[in-house]
Amino acid sequence: MPKSLETIGTYAFYGCTDLDSITIPANLASLGASSFRGCSSLKAVAIPENITSLPNYLFYECSALTHVTLHPELTTFGSYAFYGCTKLTSIDIPSSVTYLENSAFSGCSVLDTITFGADSKLARLGNMVFADCTNLKNIVLPAGITEFGHDNAQETLGHSIFARCSSLESIAIPD
Repeated sequence: MPKSLETIGTYAFYGCTDLDSITIPANLASLGASSFRGCSSLKAVAIPENITSLPNYLFYECSALTHVTLHPELTTFGSYAFYGCTKLTSIDIPSSVTYLENSAFSGCSVLDTITFGADSKLARLGNMVFADCTNLKNIVLPAGITEFGHDNAQETLGHSIFARCSSLESIAIPD
């Protein structure tokens, strides 16, 4: 991709099943929803610093994705951003992230390590955010979370946040 590229549009690489690597230019300013959706051979990706929010369905069903490099200014993971990334084993969520939207990591069946940055600003977890993460055994959520999903606009523990996480042994929920 040219270094001058500023935007990757919605569905730009949707269904490019043979795409196994991509270098996103450092000066990229925006990514469209579903940009890499269904790129089932994509193995690794680094999000450039100008991107502050990961759009909905960004890496949806990128089933070969094993490594994601995120930068410390990222604030939001869109709905279904990593849904169905069945080879993703770990994710380091930067301290700057304030919201993990609905189903952001649903279906990441081998995800076993979720690390939140020190002094995390995470305040909201969307519904089903870790549903079907069947290899997840333990998770320590950061202090400061004020919304665990929502149901009919009322704060609740959250709709199916850890649904079908069959290996889950412990959750540390902040006060």
